[in-house]
Amino acid sequence: MLKWNGEFYLSADGSGSRERASRLPPRADWGEPDKKGSGHIWLHHRNCYDWNCYVCEGGLAICMVCGLVEGELTTKCVGRPLSQTEWKNLIGNGGNMDWDGAGWIIRGEIPHG
Repeated sequence: MLKWNGEFYLSADGSGSRERASRLPPRADWGEPDKKGSGHIWLHHRNCYDWNCYVCEGGLAICMVCGLVEGELTTKCVGRPLSQTEWKNLIGNGGNMDWDGAGWIIRGEIPHG
């Protein structure tokens, strides 16, 4: 496994060369739609040489559309990056706020009618 140091790729033992780096393809990101129909597009890496990559090695779920990560994900994807205010409200509500595809809702709230 090779790791990019900002200038060239290093092997696990710390050795590296510019020649080796020029022969390696650059990392490319690609997305895979969520199979459950949430609208989230999961980030994947191709040609990732970081042996500590949270996406490749840890399986961290990151949506390429809304930018939310595991623990922040809404039931349906908002379809755009969240504003700073929306993100703060989502995180600040202790996981009770959600996007249901039509708008923001507070889970557990009983609608008044």
